[in-house]
Amino acid sequence: MGNEGRVTLVLPVRPSRVRKRLKSGVKEYVTYRITIPQEAAQALGLEGEAALIVTLERPRWYHLFNWGDPEIAGELWERLTETQRRKVCLKGLAPRELCGGRQPITILADPDRLRELGLDPEKPLTLEDVVERVRERVREELRRELGAKPTEAPPKA
Repeated sequence: MGNEGRVTLVLPVRPSRVRKRLKSGVKEYVTYRITIPQEAAQALGLEGEAALIVTLERPRWYHLFNWGDPEIAGELWERLTETQRRKVCLKGLAPRELCGGRQPITILADPDRLRELGLDPEKPLTLEDVVERVRERVREELRRELGAKPTEAPPKA
């Protein structure tokens, strides 16, 4: 569900029409409402009126499952692609065990620098992805500096 003041939920959004009388006439607006479950409000320490930081995103089909349910997680988890699994883990919707003990953290990075490393900043990345690409880049630079051919292994230190 969440950690350190953060709760991750997939919630339904309910539209409702509101009519307002204005001096220029009647104007109709559509508003959208989200109901936060009580346990989530308690986990966030909400009492009375409060402010929240909200990032809204439409869920994909694989975000809609209760990944904490062993019956669902067992068979269905294996059918997801690696990218889909990473996206579920990145949103904090799956237990840590399913995510290989990993949990989402935020790292600020320049998307162009990630592209230079051959990584797609639009896809979920792991620390291992970044480390491996940086190692490859360092190896390439060492080869160039030492005058080795790209197919040769760099000299052992």
